[in-house]
Amino acid sequence: MRRCGTPGENRAGFFVALWNRGLYESTIMQKDQVFRFRISADLLDALQKRTKNVSGYLRALIRADLEENPAAREIPTTLYYYHAKLEEVIDGDTLRLELDVGFEITLRVIVRLAGVKTKKGKAVKEYIEKKLKRANIIVETRKREKYGRYLALVYFHRTYTDFNEILEYGTLLNAELIETGMAERYDL
Repeated sequence: MRRCGTPGENRAGFFVALWNRGLYESTIMQKDQVFRFRISADLLDALQKRTKNVSGYLRALIRADLEENPAAREIPTTLYYYHAKLEEVIDGDTLRLELDVGFEITLRVIVRLAGVKTKKGKAVKEYIEKKLKRANIIVETRKREKYGRYLALVYFHRTYTDFNEILEYGTLLNAELIETGMAERYDL
């Protein structure tokens, strides 16, 4: 890997090169986007010889790259996955969930089901409550929509409790609502 941060050097692709490397993880926030990256232990060792604040150094490089290189802004934002429990179905496409964010910390959040617009009425609300009430749930979030709700894909399974098994064998609520005719596709 070439040296990064040399004066006048074009750092295009710097972020992409770091993304798939390995061990060291950090996050950078730029306007309304969050970028997460990983680098190898070898690169981390080399950077530690160069600077005391590796994370700050990398963040400065990435910020500069984002400002100089418009194509770098097209990198997709990080997806976040959480175990969740249903607290309330507010309406057909809005749920109040308790997310397990790790270290015995939980957050109560309101999410908007991504990509769907449900029909109004009690039937959709009851259907979702029936499906999710005793199910093991994984929530995938990406960003917030204009009302501050997180856009979410909601996976569930009645018997599997393992994170990967729920994602692999579980049902995607968003898609099921469309398939059953209780919702239509909707891009926010």
